[in-house]
Amino acid sequence: MSKEKLAQDIIRLVGGSENISFLRHCITRLRFDLKESNLAKPKEIEKLSGVAGTRFDGEQFQVIIGTDVDTVYKEIIKITGEEITSNTNSSNKEKKKNTFTKIMNIFSDVFVPIMPAIIAAGMLKGLLSVLEVGGWVSLESSTYQIFVAISSGAFYFLPILIAISASNRFGLNQYLGAAIAGSVLYPNFTTYMLEAQEQGINVSFLSLPVVPASYASQVIPMFIMIFIASYIEKWIKKVAPKAIAVILVPTIVLLITVPLFLIAIGPFGTMLSGGITVAIDFLFTYGGVFAGIIFGMIAPFLVITGAQHTLVPIILDSIATEGGDYMLPMFATNNIAQGAAALAVFLLVKKHQKDLRSTSFSSGITGLFGVAEPAMYGINLVYRKPFIAAMIGNGIAGGFMMFFDVKAYTYVKSGLQGIPMLIGETFLYGIIGFGIALFGTILITYFMGITVDEESTKDKSENVSSTNISTDNKKIDTTIFSPIVGKTTSLSNVDDPTFSQEMLGKGIAIEPHEGKVTSPVDGTITVIMPSKHAVGITSDNGVEVLIHVGLDTVKLDGKHFESFVEKGDKVKKGDKLLEFNIEGIHKEGYPTITPVIITNTSDYASVEVNENEITDSSTPVIVVKK
Repeated sequence: MSKEKLAQDIIRLVGGSENISFLRHCITRLRFDLKESNLAKPKEIEKLSGVAGTRFDGEQFQVIIGTDVDTVYKEIIKITGEEITSNTNSSNKEKKKNTFTKIMNIFSDVFVPIMPAIIAAGMLKGLLSVLEVGGWVSLESSTYQIFVAISSGAFYFLPILIAISASNRFGLNQYLGAAIAGSVLYPNFTTYMLEAQEQGINVSFLSLPVVPASYASQVIPMFIMIFIASYIEKWIKKVAPKAIAVILVPTIVLLITVPLFLIAIGPFGTMLSGGITVAIDFLFTYGGVFAGIIFGMIAPFLVITGAQHTLVPIILDSIATEGGDYMLPMFATNNIAQGAAALAVFLLVKKHQKDLRSTSFSSGITGLFGVAEPAMYGINLVYRKPFIAAMIGNGIAGGFMMFFDVKAYTYVKSGLQGIPMLIGETFLYGIIGFGIALFGTILITYFMGITVDEESTKDKSENVSSTNISTDNKKIDTTIFSPIVGKTTSLSNVDDPTFSQEMLGKGIAIEPHEGKVTSPVDGTITVIMPSKHAVGITSDNGVEVLIHVGLDTVKLDGKHFESFVEKGDKVKKGDKLLEFNIEGIHKEGYPTITPVIITNTSDYASVEVNENEITDSSTPVIVVKK
């Protein structure tokens, strides 16, 4: 399946582009904030070739793609437009999430985009360490100095990277965020602050005391500052005269935030960061082998929930302030263990089960090199025992590494290519720990064995084709009556590819003559958009009907619309569902053409439409046949 076709299918099966509030991606997953999560069809998405699995993380819907995620993401953006990557679209959705989920998503949104720079710099630091130990580069040479700059720049100026990414997440102007970080990292100022710290010189700004400190490589202080700065900017925008706002707003923001950072936020963030680091260090110092075993075994669940992203700032801070981190090696061995478990499945399954062998082998290799999700979701969780074996293998590896005090001395990508993180005093023991995760997990998985349902190993395309035409005897031919008085036309005439290309399913469009929507079937209200411009109904015999009044009318945020039903209401054919002001919507600049879609089209043999008719509630516009 082409990536373009895969993107189209995913958009259709998450409820269409209008149902996507916000989209981001990490290394392996598409992360959707959906306006109505019940419109997503996880089981159908999982049948798509190129999809390893799906999951809901709180309100966030994740589609696990693997290493091709960036390509699929770009194809989705081509279809839907850049606006779904704007964080302003996610504000309403964030309000519905619990606090823990919101925090995890915030950390993910901020730190995932800067990982390529951190990983690249970390790999180069590891390479530089090898060159130093081997005596292959002179510490006095210009080559060495340039290498140091390349490998250290991302870490030294980490607050700037965080400022840019956090500004994007919190809605602050990115360049203003970078300017805030650049101010506190200004070389002459940093030198002055370090000298003041060493010599005990009092530093103040307008008679307010400033704590002398260097904020190079610091993580949490700048994260907190940008969060606060985003609110300061919004407040100033509200009170600033519009005529000079473009000059006045950034000037005042910069003048307020930098001193605020130096006087309060920086010291507080440093204390908070230090406290967290001390707590983690205490756990691993006094928990010893037990801490390693427990953390190693829960690491897969941290990856499943996305909670590992919340630990990134702690890991980076530990490396910057303590010289090393205990958690990162165990995340690396987790990826190795998940890949090893999938490879063990490859060895265990029968040769004629070609699809399972191919999937387990490819996802296993991917897992060994740092991308565990395809192996975890596509193989190990499906057959359970491999997942348990990977947990045990990583627990043993974690306990061993903790016994020998193994640390990551730099931040690099997890997996076998993460070996440079181990270069230091405990390098040999780290390598052995990696080996335990690899070979130990293969042996444990092989010993535990797996139970494979022959039917479950059929090719995904076979599964998809078998569901395209339903053989469910409970389904009967269903007539969908017109929900609107108006004139019908083909979906191909709708100026929106989501509808015209039938991404959501087959159906018909109606140009309304009257601003009222009635139920086209007997059934249950399954979706009512907060903006009241769209309603979903499932008929009593299972046909899913979406009525979408107008195009882009979600942007009206309920203006000119009134709803008479709620989700879960039982309705009869002809019951009033919505009213809308046609003239008012047109004055706002939006068309009122209304698509009527059968969103579970693939469950039926045919969806026949009646076009070019003047309709009312007694007019059949669609016939769905089993």
